[in-house]
Amino acid sequence: MPTGPLAGHEPRFGLRRRIGLAVGLVSLLLSVAMSLAVYTVARQVLLDAREEAASARTLKNSSVVLSARSIAEAEPSDVLTALGNLSDTSNPSVIWDAGKRSQALNSNYTAEDLPIELRERALVDQDSAIMRFEGDGEMVVGVAVPIPEQAAAFFEVTPLGDITDALSSIRIALAGAVIASTVLSGLLGSWASRY
Repeated sequence: MPTGPLAGHEPRFGLRRRIGLAVGLVSLLLSVAMSLAVYTVARQVLLDAREEAASARTLKNSSVVLSARSIAEAEPSDVLTALGNLSDTSNPSVIWDAGKRSQALNSNYTAEDLPIELRERALVDQDSAIMRFEGDGEMVVGVAVPIPEQAAAFFEVTPLGDITDALSSIRIALAGAVIASTVLSGLLGSWASRY
C-alpha cells in the first residue's frame, strides 16, 4: 500500500484525459481562429460588394435625375417625380438650394435622416462619399454625389438588413462548427491515446 502525501489519492487527470484535453484545446484555438478569419472575410466581401453596387447605382441615378431638369430651379414635386421615374433605385433623395430644400422618395429615409457628416461631404466639401449608419432601425449604407454647379447633392440609402441576416447565420454555423470540432477532437485525442 502506498504511503506518503499522495497515499489514497488518485490523479485527477490521467495521461489519456490530459492528451484528450490538450487536443481539444488546440482544436478550439484553431477553430476559433479559422472561424474569425472566415467571418471577417465574408463580412468584408458582402459589404464591399453592396457598397460598390450602391455607388454605381447612385452615380447612374444622379446623372438620370440631372439630365431630366435643372435641380436648382425645380419644385419638390418635380424632383419627387424625377426620383419616382428611376428604374433601378434604393431610397433616393436630393438636397438643393445650398441645403435649404430637399426631397426624398421614401419618407423613412429623408435628407434630415442622413448623417450630418455625409451631407456636409457632398454639399460643403463637394466630395462624393459613402458611409454606413443606422437608419430606420437597421444598418444602411448611404452614398452621396455632389452636384456643385447646382448647389445640390444626390443621395441614396441602401438597407443592409439581408447582409446582417446572412452574417448572423454565418456566425451561428461557425459557432456550431467550433463546438463540434472541439468535442470531436477531444474524443479523438482521448481515443488515440489508448494505443
